[in-house]
Amino acid sequence: MTAKTVRTEIGLVISQMTGKMEGFHSINSNPLDNPFCNRMASVPGSICSQCYSRRMLGASRKHCGIPWSENNRILSGSVIPEEHIPDLSRLQCNGAFRFSSHGEIINETHLTNLLNIARKNPDITFGLWTKRVSMVQEHIDEIPDNVILVASTRLTNIAFPVVPDGFHKVFSVYTKSFATEHGIAINCHGKCRECMICYRRGNGITHINELIK
Repeated sequence: MTAKTVRTEIGLVISQMTGKMEGFHSINSNPLDNPFCNRMASVPGSICSQCYSRRMLGASRKHCGIPWSENNRILSGSVIPEEHIPDLSRLQCNGAFRFSSHGEIINETHLTNLLNIARKNPDITFGLWTKRVSMVQEHIDEIPDNVILVASTRLTNIAFPVVPDGFHKVFSVYTKSFATEHGIAINCHGKCRECMICYRRGNGITHINELIK
């Protein structure tokens, strides 16, 4: 899914996405090196047990493993000094950026670095998808206004989950049969750039529903 990359002065790799996310840039991390991801991948019925990122890194995108592991190290090891936080204004990202298209928040240092990147780039809207809801809630007062928080459900086929306190939206994955049986409208499909419902507050859409890949 990743075509091109930009490497910052401290080695942080920013990926230019393709496929569904064509037109977006993202700071990804390697789920194979993330203890949380590895634990969740062993849980039966979890979304992580069917993780497309893990499958991809073992097949068509093996070359992404090393740079994304380096992102893990940079983002989770220590707080990046302000002067080394990347300025994303020259990326031509059309006002929207995705945190962690692949991977998950590793620790609180990782979260702090992502929030600091958002603060340094106030003209860009950042989407942060995460299953680590409680960790983010502990820092809810630190979330910049240009960050959209999307809670990802940990299990497949959760009918009408509640949006957690402090979050703007919830993202869930369903089998086609479950969605049909429970009357769940699938509204995540096609190209993200043509949709953008995840990156807009106040549009009345709090539940993002996708069919399992």
